[in-house]
Amino acid sequence: RSDRVSLQRQGRDPKSFMADAYRQIDAAFSRPPSGTTPVLEKLQHSILSNQHINIARWFFGDGLPNGGIIAQREITKLLVNRPNPEMNP
Repeated sequence: RSDRVSLQRQGRDPKSFMADAYRQIDAAFSRPPSGTTPVLEKLQHSILSNQHINIARWFFGDGLPNGGIIAQREITKLLVNRPNPEMNP
């Protein structure tokens, strides 16, 4: 599944921003989990594609990532050694 939620304040007051954030998040989670869990692949793509912007990432999963324990180790290495960590919290 390719759900992505992008939250940007864009000058809105906190109350309006939060209302929109909740709406987007609720919509993304209105469908139950399905398919596989390509965490490593998605995280690699996100880090490589967004190297020059300040971005925070959250991941919500429902099981082991594709690749099991090996993928878990690679995910840990990727997060610990990510480029420009001050811009990629």
